[in-house]
Amino acid sequence: MTNNWYCKNCKEYKDSWAEHQNYESDKTYRRDIKCYSCDKHSLIYTDSQKSRYKDLAKQRTSILGRVEEVEIFSTWWSNNIATTIVYHGSRYWVYLLVYDPVYNTSRPVVFPTSSDCAYWGDSSRGRKGHNYLSDARSEANWLRDELASSYGKYRDNPMLLIHPYCDCYKSFNSFVTEPYVKKKYSTSYLKPFDVVKTDMTMFDHVGVYLGKIDGESKVCQYTRERQNTTIDNWSSFLEGKVTAYHPIIPFKNYKDIAKQIVWAKDNDYRKNNYDLHRRNCEHFANMLVYGINYSGQIEQKKKNAYGLS
Repeated sequence: MTNNWYCKNCKEYKDSWAEHQNYESDKTYRRDIKCYSCDKHSLIYTDSQKSRYKDLAKQRTSILGRVEEVEIFSTWWSNNIATTIVYHGSRYWVYLLVYDPVYNTSRPVVFPTSSDCAYWGDSSRGRKGHNYLSDARSEANWLRDELASSYGKYRDNPMLLIHPYCDCYKSFNSFVTEPYVKKKYSTSYLKPFDVVKTDMTMFDHVGVYLGKIDGESKVCQYTRERQNTTIDNWSSFLEGKVTAYHPIIPFKNYKDIAKQIVWAKDNDYRKNNYDLHRRNCEHFANMLVYGINYSGQIEQKKKNAYGLS
């Protein structure tokens, strides 16, 4: 059977794995998914369909071992996410699978990236191989609760849970890298709140893509010339080749990013306070999207000055 979902209202099966983005949900994995045909929360999957998801998880990932269970759920940032329990090396292991259309592929991204990773971002909980399937289910339930439920500690900042080094010292570059952040050399798949860079003579100029507003593509940026936070047409941002950075795992809730952009614009944030080494356009964009006042270009310049790689 190639159809994965069954609509209790339509009384028919629906085919989907890489098309989950067409579905809406109640933002909780405990409720049925909304059917795109009848607009009712009536999509379910049965035991036979669960078996189909197990087959897909095995076929479309490189996870070693026997796939025991796949549980689909929804978060505010993805309707294409699942916990997966795998039996390997005489232990049961929990993985998170995330499908993102930016990758333009039917293969989900697997977290953690290393099969022997011993902890999630919350090291107090840990991640380990379990002797019993019931213990692995408990870890998977905890993971879904933290990411999807209204009381989840990491609901608004999923990167803090999914990246294994979030509660220890690591370079910022180790977080803004694949598979956590997708680097694209094309504007074809730009999404709102992607960090965008355009080639310039000395340094790349950096901003935050906002998507279309009143029919026009917009970007939020902070420039040396205007010394202020501005929202401008996309065409005014372009100087050369564009590189975009799309978080597969968000650092911040998109609603918070939107509120902070509005606040920065309305309050003339950092007006007449531009500083290349401490408050440049890249510091500004990274602080909005990732919550960290950081400029990779400046840090690299410092390393070069001291002869460091």
